[in-house]
Amino acid sequence: MSAPANQFLVGAAVGSGLAAIAAQRGGADFLLALNAGWLRAKGAPSIASILPVEDGNGAVLKLGKNEIIPQCNLPVFFGANVYEPKDRWEDMIAEAKLQGFAGFVNFPTAIHLPIDLQKDFAAYGIGFQAELDLLSKAKGRGMQTLAYVRTKRQAMDAAAAGVDSICLNFGWNIGGASGPKTDFTIEDVRYQADDVYRAIVRRHPHVKFLLVGGPIETAEDLASIYRSVPVHGYIGGSTLDRLPTEISISDRTRGFKGVDLLASELQRREEDSIRHTQAIGLIGTSKAIRQTFEALRALSKYSGPVLICGEAGSGRGFAAEALHQMGSRRSRPYTELSLTQLTGHEAGLRVFGRDRQKAAAGQFKVPGLLETLDGGSLYIEEISHLPKRLQTRLARYLERGKFSPLDGRRVISSDVRIICSSEHSLLSLTETGSMDGQLCSAFFGNDIAMPPLRERPDDIPLLLRSFIDQITQGQSEPISMEASAVGALSAHTWPGNIAEVRRLAVRLAELAGTTISATDILAAMETIEPRSVEYLDERDWIAGALKRNRFRRTDTARELGLSRKTLYNKITKYGLG
Repeated sequence: MSAPANQFLVGAAVGSGLAAIAAQRGGADFLLALNAGWLRAKGAPSIASILPVEDGNGAVLKLGKNEIIPQCNLPVFFGANVYEPKDRWEDMIAEAKLQGFAGFVNFPTAIHLPIDLQKDFAAYGIGFQAELDLLSKAKGRGMQTLAYVRTKRQAMDAAAAGVDSICLNFGWNIGGASGPKTDFTIEDVRYQADDVYRAIVRRHPHVKFLLVGGPIETAEDLASIYRSVPVHGYIGGSTLDRLPTEISISDRTRGFKGVDLLASELQRREEDSIRHTQAIGLIGTSKAIRQTFEALRALSKYSGPVLICGEAGSGRGFAAEALHQMGSRRSRPYTELSLTQLTGHEAGLRVFGRDRQKAAAGQFKVPGLLETLDGGSLYIEEISHLPKRLQTRLARYLERGKFSPLDGRRVISSDVRIICSSEHSLLSLTETGSMDGQLCSAFFGNDIAMPPLRERPDDIPLLLRSFIDQITQGQSEPISMEASAVGALSAHTWPGNIAEVRRLAVRLAELAGTTISATDILAAMETIEPRSVEYLDERDWIAGALKRNRFRRTDTARELGLSRKTLYNKITKYGLG
């Protein structure tokens, strides 16, 4: 059960090869072969596992050997009882190790019995202490060990016995048709888990601490505990195979696997800080996006040129507009110019303009953006596409605040803030010679890198929720997201970045009902392709919003979270008017 210190572990207690495969596919970190799982697969409740219905250890050995280990590449724990004579323990451990089991867990366990029966079992040498003795023997043979405990005393005894992991068990899982009834609440679980967790980490910090059973039915239940008690993991049994009916085992496992993300989201809701900044498009609370926001805020305090670097779809255009909106020029014009669809001559004409008029040749005087945007901001997308001679011309403008139209002698003074973007870093542009040296110098110290989504996975659910809310605004019933969907989002690499999330949101709004599950996410993913050209994606985004709002620009701008002026510029840019 080795894993990075900060990784939340999910174990699946299974009773069949099918359940094991599904749990592995959903992201489980380890498996437990238990007679309770084997009995559940036959339709019996987990509590039947403590009855002498069959050779329990023999059934577990057969289950692991024939169904689980051959089909899965995860560590598998042998759920062993201590009803075997002690002189057979060594042979049982040796056989389990030979068949490929990675460790031992005490199950079924005396901790599930009433106190009086626990004492009777202990008197006969088959109580909790005997279970610890068995785990100690297994550890001595190089096996990993996991101890189920019910009390703080049992947890401390297990840790002192040298087990690798402790799982605080709150009894048989409630819920469903065969789950027991109990007055034990999530708040009770949180209180007891906190008490035992603190005792363990203080005295035995190397021991991993997990939870299982009782009223913990969903990932939301677990997340509410995890927010205040940072346990190392969770083991699901009935919650993964008995309780789910309409959703698959894989979906439920993904939900528990994503509990750390879900806990973060719950915390953000409580503190009303889902949108960390009001800057356009900068949605999230991850460290990466907070650093980006702080960098933008610092750059907004002066009017010099800025270079925004980052992968396509990472939100460079949003960052550029946020930079304009946060600065002193927010009330002045802002225009975006994409160079990816223009020739060098067309780009030069748009930026610098043309003075001479030759009606016979179809050439007319064209004022450049450096003239018409005086006092405002110009965002140039993919600056390296601008021909070198025009890059040099732009660098001179940045230095002097003056320029001449392409074919004129007139010298024009203006004050336009230049914001540029590139898929490549400033260092790369400099080293490869893709950018004029003077222009590179103008950006030194004034460049910012937009983090790709894979570096800020915590923000993905927030981004998707934001886009879905924009798209479905005005619908009678809002769309909610299951915990399993959060796990599915975190498993994707997002090569298309924010643009890909936006496409997914559009597709989910079309396909999903009022609740989005992991199955919905995966189905929608298959129908979209992460595009590398941000231009095409944004055009589709705006075109779709215009159609949904019957080309009413005020309503469209409200849905997209854009000003009417910005929407007008984008409609003109993409020829959607």
